Amino acid sequence: MQVQAIKTKPTQKSEAKFKRRSVFSRKNGYKDFNFALCVGCAYFSFDHSKEAVEWAGKYGCGKCRLAKAMGAYEGVMATAVCDKFISPFGKGINGKSLTQKQLPDFVKLTKNEKGQYAVTFIA
Repeated sequence: MQVQAIKTKPTQKSEAKFKRRSVFSRKNGYKDFNFALCVGCAYFSFDHSKEAVEWAGKYGCGKCRLAKAMGAYEGVMATAVCDKFISPFGKGINGKSLTQKQLPDFVKLTKNEKGQYAVTFIA
């Protein structure tokens, strides 16, 4: 699956990324909860920058590789999740295994000798 950049009306570069982030959120069912789901996603990494820590605490937010790959602002709340969730073991939010066709080109599922899948990212 090829990742398609999110298209919006031309604006300043930083403003455009935030607009694309809103489109990403609506399109992919991004929701904020009182428990951390996003942190279990393979696309998520914690953001410990000074601004992020001041805004949401040390483990309050992070970055989403998928949103970034789509040209959107990559900031996400740690206590959120979207429909594109993928565990490090290749399972979706419903616990079912995903296929390679359901994933962007920069994500690969690799199978170990025990038959378990792991998510790897291609640079």
